[in-house]
Amino acid sequence: MTDTITGWTPELFADFWAAPDPAPLPGFVTDDVVGHWPGNRTVRGARDYIKALEDLMRLLPDIRLEVPAGAMNGDHGFVRWIMHATGKNGPFQ
Repeated sequence: MTDTITGWTPELFADFWAAPDPAPLPGFVTDDVVGHWPGNRTVRGARDYIKALEDLMRLLPDIRLEVPAGAMNGDHGFVRWIMHATGKNGPFQ
């Protein structure tokens, strides 16, 4: 990833999750970000969104998302992803 990212794309999402690293997130996650998480949890704002991602990466240090499909329509994007990680009971997908 670069420091000159100007907008979210499915390709950016796929690149990030192929080898997630929270270090560059403050440079391109904007304050108007809204994340919808399991359990009907909504995360709003850059600080809370980045913290949620960092928490997930701490919980699942080897997390990777495979992105077999993605599309954009104006400002709206879609990705279909498959998570690969290791939990307390071993690897899962």
